[in-house]
Amino acid sequence: MDDISTVIIKREDEGVVIDVYPFKELNANPVTSTWAHNHDLSPEDQHPPSPPLTPWQRTALTSYDFGEFAYLADAKDARSLHDDLSHCGDSLLRFIFSELSAREDCTSYQDALRRMTVARNQLNDLIDDLQTMATEPARKGESPRFRLAWFIDSDATSPMAAAQEALAIQRRRSSTATLFKVRETATGKVITIDLAKQLHQ
Repeated sequence: MDDISTVIIKREDEGVVIDVYPFKELNANPVTSTWAHNHDLSPEDQHPPSPPLTPWQRTALTSYDFGEFAYLADAKDARSLHDDLSHCGDSLLRFIFSELSAREDCTSYQDALRRMTVARNQLNDLIDDLQTMATEPARKGESPRFRLAWFIDSDATSPMAAAQEALAIQRRRSSTATLFKVRETATGKVITIDLAKQLHQ
């Protein structure tokens, strides 16, 4: 075929040269040539990518457990950071780092604070349940024990004022605050019950 050519790739001190010759006519002048510098061929080696750390992730790494894992924030690249996290031996830190990632739509310090507050509250609930199970284990044949939660939003000016407001709402005869989460402590099963709907059935 007339359009077949011979390509010669030569390694030079400063990079790579590619010459294209007419087919089997290596003594002729190249039809075309191109080249690339060494730094163009290996940009990852010359300029390693920065770790994909958000500011709130960096804060978490430098503050968690009195800064024991602050060295992770100095990882050279994303691969090193991933490997260091995988082998750090602290699964809670890995959870925190994941929750604060942009991949999980954590885009600000406010988002980070909200996520960590939710996690803290969930852990506190679990601790309470574990304490209940440890001190009052369910016995076969006994009635099941339950934990109930009722949530409202409040614009009160203090925690005490918010609690007082919630109590007053609960005690109103006309209150519509009838939605409860009920957890059976022996099994951990959680269901949501709306007493208002139950009463009108």
